[in-house]
Amino acid sequence: MEDAFASLDDSYDQNLQSGKEQISKKTEPVSVLLAAALGVCFSAVAAHFIPQMLQTIINQSSANETMSIQESCNYPEATEIPSGKAMQALQAGARDYLLELLDAGANPHEEDSWGSTLLHAAAAHGSTEVAHTLLQHDAKVNAADAWQDTPLHTAARSCNADVCKLLVEWKAEVNATNLDDHTPLFVAAKSNAKEVCSYLLNTDAHVGQVGENELPPWFTSLLLQRVVLGCPAAEGSL
Repeated sequence: MEDAFASLDDSYDQNLQSGKEQISKKTEPVSVLLAAALGVCFSAVAAHFIPQMLQTIINQSSANETMSIQESCNYPEATEIPSGKAMQALQAGARDYLLELLDAGANPHEEDSWGSTLLHAAAAHGSTEVAHTLLQHDAKVNAADAWQDTPLHTAARSCNADVCKLLVEWKAEVNATNLDDHTPLFVAAKSNAKEVCSYLLNTDAHVGQVGENELPPWFTSLLLQRVVLGCPAAEGSL
């Protein structure tokens, strides 16, 4: 009896295995065809979308790189310039950078905490080119700082004759007075700026009200030549 059941089990297993093999053989071509079809579809989709995706990635990378370059660049963009940037550039002697800032829209009337403008700073540094550029950008030639010094006062005190000439050409007030009631000519005399004094005396400049012995002897002599003898002051003759 047991042998009979064992025989039936073997027969059942053989039939089951045979059925699986037949099903596998029948479905194998279908699987191959399905895989091939899916491969074709994926290739078509990939051919359409992957180039677009790659181009998007490239464009984004390029944009990020450009932004990074702009952020790290030392030169300004044509946007609003932070206050104080131009003054820092001028005081540091970065002339080219300052000119770039002005061309990019920096405020030509920018001033420090003492009211000194960019033009005052250019006069103090003797930078004729920067002063000229500032004037071309509508900088105020007669702007006064906290001591009421104009850029002409500053140029005279710094012995910068070329800047003085430029400022006068741009209609600087040659007889403006500061809080001490001193004119640019007086300031130049006290600073021993002989070339500046020679130039200013050939304009309408005057020394103003001064006390006894306030002026150096060489300047007193020059005044005597002009007032008493009527001799004009020759530039560079002192």
